[in-house]
Amino acid sequence: MRVIDEQIAGFRASALGEFSDSAPWELTLRAAEIVERLLNRLGEGYTVSGNVAVHFTSTIEAGAIIKGSAIIGPGSSSQQVNMFVAAAGWQRTAFLGLAPS
Repeated sequence: MRVIDEQIAGFRASALGEFSDSAPWELTLRAAEIVERLLNRLGEGYTVSGNVAVHFTSTIEAGAIIKGSAIIGPGSSSQQVNMFVAAAGWQRTAFLGLAPS
């Protein structure tokens, strides 16, 4: 078992599961590449503009800045929480709220 599996419950079952055997620093170094790969396999419910995808259940306030590559996912249905990026929010190369695949 690798560090990611030990520290993040359900990581292997998430959309990022194929990277479970990577070291955490490898994920950060390759974040843009990983998000680009995931963008090509997103399911229904996403609006994609350039290299930024936003799930229809997510809320992005006017004035929020999202610089791609980024995926703003649906959050957790089990906890009934959707993703929210506030007006002053700033995201770069992110994968937020990716539900299990």
